[in-house]
Amino acid sequence: MINLSMKNTERNILILIIIGIIVLFGGLMMIKNYSQRKISDGRQIFFYGDGCPHCANVEKFVADNKIEDKIKFEKLEVYNNQDNLTQMLRYTKKCGLTGDQEMGVPMYWDGVGAQCFSGDTPIIEFLKSKIK
Repeated sequence: MINLSMKNTERNILILIIIGIIVLFGGLMMIKNYSQRKISDGRQIFFYGDGCPHCANVEKFVADNKIEDKIKFEKLEVYNNQDNLTQMLRYTKKCGLTGDQEMGVPMYWDGVGAQCFSGDTPIIEFLKSKIK
């Protein structure tokens, strides 16, 4: 009877180990899929700084071409608003940029394609492509 009980105990332990491995493997797969999924929130955001000449170039292009009538986007000033700066840095991380690679202004977040554009020329070219 002792041998039979030990066999059941060993079998139960083996079953628990197998279940544990399956759960661990499934969890790892979920983490991998989460980290590889494309981040797309649909928001369009133009981050700028007061007095930034490159930002002014983008703003002039937007005004001259009535871009805001064609594309809906938010405008967030980052020099004087810490919350907006924090938000911009969060979006640069979504683009895979951290630390020394963080972008400055002007920066445009395209939440549909999950892309960041930095600098007046890349932003203007992107906006031109959106209004064609």
